[in-house]
Amino acid sequence: MKRPFTGLVVTYASGILVGSWTGWPLLGLGLATATLVGLFFLARRPAFLWLAVFCAGMWAVRFATTNFAPDHLTRLVPARTQNIGLRGVIVSDPNQRASFKLRVEALQRWDQTKWEPASGTVMLFVSEAREPMSLNYGDELECTALLRVPTPASNPGTFDWQRWLARQNIQFSGLIRKADVCEVRAGNRGHPVIALALRLREHFERPLHVGLEDQPRLAGVLAGMVIGERSEIPPDTYARFQQTGVFHVFAISGLHVGIVTLVIVTGLRLVRVPRRWCALLAIPALVLYVYATGARPGAVRALVMACVWLGGWLLVRPADSLNNLAAAALIILVAQPTQLFEGGFLLSFGVVLALLVVAPRIEKFFLPGIATDPLLPGALVPGWRRALVGPLRWFVQLVSCSLAAWVGLVPLMAEYFNLFTPISIVANVVVIPLVSLIIPIGMLSLAIPGAAEILNNANYFLLQAMIQSVDWLGQVRWGHWFVQAPPVWLSVGFYGILGAHLAGWLRLRWLALFAIGVLTVAAWPRASAEITVLDLPDGDAIFVNVPGEKHDFLINGGCERSGTRIVLPYLRAQGVDRLAAVVLTRADKAHAGGLQVVTKQMPVPQALHAGTGSRSKFFWEWLNDVRRQEMEIVALRAGDSRQFGQMQVRALHPPPGRHFDRSDDNSLVLLLEFAGTRVLVTSDIGEKVEKNLIDIPADVLIKGRHGVEASGTEAFLESVQPAVVIQAGGSRHQPVDELPERLRDRAIQFYRTEESGAVTVRLTTDGYTIRTCFTPAGTAR
Repeated sequence: MKRPFTGLVVTYASGILVGSWTGWPLLGLGLATATLVGLFFLARRPAFLWLAVFCAGMWAVRFATTNFAPDHLTRLVPARTQNIGLRGVIVSDPNQRASFKLRVEALQRWDQTKWEPASGTVMLFVSEAREPMSLNYGDELECTALLRVPTPASNPGTFDWQRWLARQNIQFSGLIRKADVCEVRAGNRGHPVIALALRLREHFERPLHVGLEDQPRLAGVLAGMVIGERSEIPPDTYARFQQTGVFHVFAISGLHVGIVTLVIVTGLRLVRVPRRWCALLAIPALVLYVYATGARPGAVRALVMACVWLGGWLLVRPADSLNNLAAAALIILVAQPTQLFEGGFLLSFGVVLALLVVAPRIEKFFLPGIATDPLLPGALVPGWRRALVGPLRWFVQLVSCSLAAWVGLVPLMAEYFNLFTPISIVANVVVIPLVSLIIPIGMLSLAIPGAAEILNNANYFLLQAMIQSVDWLGQVRWGHWFVQAPPVWLSVGFYGILGAHLAGWLRLRWLALFAIGVLTVAAWPRASAEITVLDLPDGDAIFVNVPGEKHDFLINGGCERSGTRIVLPYLRAQGVDRLAAVVLTRADKAHAGGLQVVTKQMPVPQALHAGTGSRSKFFWEWLNDVRRQEMEIVALRAGDSRQFGQMQVRALHPPPGRHFDRSDDNSLVLLLEFAGTRVLVTSDIGEKVEKNLIDIPADVLIKGRHGVEASGTEAFLESVQPAVVIQAGGSRHQPVDELPERLRDRAIQFYRTEESGAVTVRLTTDGYTIRTCFTPAGTAR
């Protein structure tokens, strides 16, 4: 078999996938694997071997996510929030994020004084209110912490901590608060290779800043590119690289490892080390480099491929790139089966597979256009034409690789980043040559500290050219746009048809028809609107998705933290590139802070608010931001209305010319109407304001909580007659009334976001349906 590892890794990965869906017992899977291996040796039938590898994949993923130790945390600690003492070893780099993994060795219950043996891993976070702590990989730590069971994502499109930790077999997270005890008992208890690599990274980081002290943006980008240290890259710069599809320059992967391998081998050859023995010196250096940069899947994959390639020099044997790629994937999946579900693993191997399989076909298509006539004698070919063949061939290869990488990653980019980036085809052509110069120069600055300032200043101009090019390409109209994550069937269909075309089973026109069909379905106008009430820790945010994609608007944005971590990711996951307007119903931090985040990241022509002013400085900061962005500012009062496509919005409160003492009572109350369904949004008003709102029947009531008064009173419910009430759970105040009991007595369906997650009301010409983040099926009305 020419490429044995390709079949093995596909079969093994299929077993991992099936094993993650099923709960088959480990013992049974182990016996089945052993039996099939025995049958293979007895009968010499390849089918038994493939089945054995498949079962081994199922067993591996079950083994990686199962806890056997009787003293494991899941057996000793109840699954609830609690205070607890922990003693263990830090097994990840704390870095500047104040978060790390602790391999637990003992625990102390809150009501006991003795320590008892324990095992397992906890993800710990250090409170921002605490003084900065000097923590390092391998430190033995003893601390008290607030232990929690991670909760699933309560808003679509936001990061799911529970799922991410579960794939690493971590069932608890913890917070070390300001008053908690935390001390380092000992050091250097981690793996010596990883500890050495992390010390090397700290040592490498300093030379990369020499001469660039007054250019932190450039220094951060340089450190991110050379050693994978992204903490100093400004968020807006990283976002621009992401939107142009070239953020891979900050992920240590095949490009980086390949360049580092070339630098090392070239250096060894310059000092006359025989080609055959270069591997013995290059491989250990590459291992340290990969671990120093975090040992991410892409880097490990490239490391394995480079080692196989260098090993071929040592053994004087040829190597097959596709087989090497499969071998690298198999090694990673055997060591960590759950890597199959990580975006970094899929993106890394997907792009290299596209470069190996798709790029040569694209190059073959373009090469005839630059080749000279084979029937024309060389003496008759002009010298300038012969001189252009080499550069043109290099350019065609670069374009072919860029186009192949884009084609290979289209569904994965949409799935993990909600991005469709055709501009990346051009961006990679511009950026890759610059990166190929920046990284070697950066490596030389590490190897020759005395010349770091000169080399970094040489990189200054290259970095400026790269960043400015990316900034300009990121502003190209239709160069990128945000999209919803594609359904599984669509991604499978895309890769299935692409594979069939590469195998010669389908012609290119069928691939083009598939793409046109997908784009047609995606662009087909919807006949429904959706109103989603997000689950925020404070305040509220309501996204109104109106047919046509030009009339969507956002009501409130929560606080700044919620805007950054919840509201903006949610909007991106919905494919929102722009909003018709933002609406502020209450002028305080818990509603305006998140709107500032959103309006800085996407164009918004209009800002609506109650026009009553506020004592909150956050309101005036928001208003000043709106003015700086030259947005139209509209003050809505009772009786005013706006039209957003098919959605009519009418203001019911506050009345013109009136100002209330309490901020809650100045809240903007809106009535939204679409296809005959009415949705009333009352923000944080209380009983005093509710008494003035009469004869406003609505099908759905979306409300917040008044800080002092009761809300959702009997008289108000009698006036509105809602069938559904949705309450935004995030609030600094608990309800002061018995709203759930009143709604239960009236047989009104009640949703509280802190319990159900985000709640979406889908409006159609036939009525409406309700679905929540935790129960997506929904209820029809």
